[in-house]
Amino acid sequence: AKQAKRGIIPEVREVRSFKEILEEVKDIELMLVPYEEAKGMQESKELINKANGKKSIGIIIGPEGGFEKEEIEQLKAVGGKTMSLGKRILRTETAGMTVLSILMFTIEE
Repeated sequence: AKQAKRGIIPEVREVRSFKEILEEVKDIELMLVPYEEAKGMQESKELINKANGKKSIGIIIGPEGGFEKEEIEQLKAVGGKTMSLGKRILRTETAGMTVLSILMFTIEE
């Protein structure tokens, strides 16, 4: 955090079961869920712009092979917002960093 000149250290958590995630995310102000079947980039850009000023933003990354449709519906039921990361399907390891980079570029002053 000192090297990156950050006052707040982002919290990266261990892998959890899907059921545990559904319980933990209820208090997150904005929950972003990259999903290959999400609407186009314009909707995703509008969603990212809503992140400005939020005190808590969650990024929920699916497993290799993606989320099942039922899982997406469950995430939406607890406030999750699906978003597109473009035409490419990214690996689990890179999807989270991609969303974080987009957020940093968009909301940092």
